[in-house]
Amino acid sequence: MAGVVPDNRGLTHSRTAHGVVIRPKSGKSLKFQVGGKWFNVKQVTMPARPYFPVINGKLTPAAEGELCRAGEREIARQNPGMKWLS
Repeated sequence: MAGVVPDNRGLTHSRTAHGVVIRPKSGKSLKFQVGGKWFNVKQVTMPARPYFPVINGKLTPAAEGELCRAGEREIARQNPGMKWLS
């Protein structure tokens, strides 16, 4: 779902399924410096960076395993001395 979120730095963020588009709130361009070189651009698109790796809408096997292990650690932390059935 796309939405526009203004902030207090004079920028407007448009959230998309693919990341965030940053445009100037006022003025014609964004101006920033990278490596000593100045850039003027109309907008910047920051790609989505999902926390868990997803391929075709599903967690990767490695991410699924890590999520399961994290759940098991939390259950064990909240239930000390609990014996697991294997």
